[in-house]
Amino acid sequence: MSRYSLMTALLMTPMVIAGIATAATAANDTPLLQQREDLTSFQVIAHRGASGHAPESTLAAYELAHRWGVDYLELDAQLSADGEVVLFHDDTLERTSDGEGHIHDYTLAELKTLDTGTWFHEAHPERTEEEYRGAQILTLDELFDHFGHTTRYYIETKSPDLNPGLEEALVERLEAYDMIEQGRVLVQSFDQESLLKVRTANPHV
Repeated sequence: MSRYSLMTALLMTPMVIAGIATAATAANDTPLLQQREDLTSFQVIAHRGASGHAPESTLAAYELAHRWGVDYLELDAQLSADGEVVLFHDDTLERTSDGEGHIHDYTLAELKTLDTGTWFHEAHPERTEEEYRGAQILTLDELFDHFGHTTRYYIETKSPDLNPGLEEALVERLEAYDMIEQGRVLVQSFDQESLLKVRTANPHV
């Protein structure tokens, strides 16, 4: 596989957001970068995990991306109704789960009852696994517990207008897992005010 076929995603200087949905490999155990020495000026970021090969933002997608040796796991942070930081891209549940409505209207316990894997099983039968059925929404703590400091994290504060208090909750979890001091995290947002809140909560982010 050429290095160019790996990089068919959004280019951000000096990094590439490697939407693993487009960074196709023939088998799940194939290393993502086979000529990494030629790509020293780039960082590979797994957008919602290996989202072209497993249900996005699930543990399976992040495990696969981590196995491929990406530099960052990208995730979208939102808040549950009871203030837990959860990983989910859309504001609403319908596209990638069997739920409906907004993330922030559900407690974590309620979100954990939802199936976020079967949609992928049905949409991509040619590259799915039976184990993807019944995948659950992840919390940020669960992701950190699983991977710890073995990788880096590229975190977007998602829809901050719908998630008041998200920035403070996010920084609190980053501090609890020593991600900031260890240089393991980047935070981005399409909302400047959200980034200012993160920086106010911890100027070292």
